[in-house]
Amino acid sequence: MSTPARDTNQASVTLKALAGPAGGALSLLARTRTVVAQRFRQMLAPAPTPAREFSAGHTTAGSWVGRALLFSFIAMVMAPTLTASLYYGFLASNEYVSETRLTVRAASEDKQSGPDSLAVFSKLGLGGNKATVQDSYLVLNYLKSRSVVEDIGGDEYMEQKFSHSGIDWFSRLPRGRPIEEVWKYWTYHVSPVIDALSGIVTVKVYAFSPEDAQEIAIKILDLSERLVNRVSERSRAAAVKEAEAEVERAEHELVATRSDLQSFRNQSLTIDPVAKAASIGEMMGKLLVQRSEIENQILTFSGALSANSPTVRNQKNQLDAVDRQIAELKKQLTSTGENDRPVATELSTFEQLKLKEQFSEKKYTTAELSLDRAKLDLEKTKLFISLVVEPGLPQYPLFPERGIDILLVFAVGFVSWGILSLISASVLDHLI
Repeated sequence: MSTPARDTNQASVTLKALAGPAGGALSLLARTRTVVAQRFRQMLAPAPTPAREFSAGHTTAGSWVGRALLFSFIAMVMAPTLTASLYYGFLASNEYVSETRLTVRAASEDKQSGPDSLAVFSKLGLGGNKATVQDSYLVLNYLKSRSVVEDIGGDEYMEQKFSHSGIDWFSRLPRGRPIEEVWKYWTYHVSPVIDALSGIVTVKVYAFSPEDAQEIAIKILDLSERLVNRVSERSRAAAVKEAEAEVERAEHELVATRSDLQSFRNQSLTIDPVAKAASIGEMMGKLLVQRSEIENQILTFSGALSANSPTVRNQKNQLDAVDRQIAELKKQLTSTGENDRPVATELSTFEQLKLKEQFSEKKYTTAELSLDRAKLDLEKTKLFISLVVEPGLPQYPLFPERGIDILLVFAVGFVSWGILSLISASVLDHLI
């Protein structure tokens, strides 16, 4: 036969096992259980009482439990439901919703290249321009940031729209709050979301009058347009600045290369070593032809004249003179002396400088074309806001959903009361 003390110990062990997973949530219930256990020990303690007195004790305990359940039901279910009914029925302010949808488009998006199927998918937003989707995310993050609150007018504008006496005390924005709290309040009343596939940003504005909701939505569109234009102009201005710097670098490089080429010409006393080498080659060709003719004449005269005849000696002297001229020309072309400046060496240096000059000229020309293109893009609208749905004037309030909110409060209270009642009944049943 069990005793009250043993039952109490078992109840303590059971309660600790239940309180372990739940943590501190059942600590209050544990203290309540102790008080209830003491009362039950007093009622269940063996005493020389008749059976009808024991039955009367059980009846008294049952009535006490019934009163406790009734009181907890009123406190946890009826009172919150009644409070919610009074608030949502008579105090809660109507909220109106103005919705607008927008996307960021590039001015060059309509000029699609490639197969017709790709163009169709791009127009549908499938596999389209990733840059414009990223720009839509830029607008989304801006509408969620603190900057949009400051740009729309700061706490002064927000207090004008959300702090007047026509709004119930629980819903209005308290006056004199720091900008961080105003921004937090903004995030509860402006809800921007984006469709990642199409890049369309949907913005819902919750305000306490139709005109305020529409006005804020229009201001959001205007601020988004300014943001996109500012970012677009900044990127295009940066492109122009970079193109100008590239032109300046290419110009300095071209000037330096031409200066080196001019210094080479001054040192070599030659305007164009290529032309000089061609002239020397032409002269050597003529001398070689002349030498061949003289040799033929010498061979012709050698059979008829003696080797010491004036004609033969004259021909040999001419041959020697031609050989000296050829040797001098070869020396000019490929001399290896320390003090000599052969044309071959000058030609190599000149060709390198000339090639560098040509490369610098092409680089400078390309940089100028890039600068002209950047300046042309600067004059065009690169990005713009495209409206899908214009902000409309709400006709009736969508929030609060009074019936649903009251039922929700009742359901939460009833479920909480039911769970707590089951736990209490289980503990009391185990104690008894």
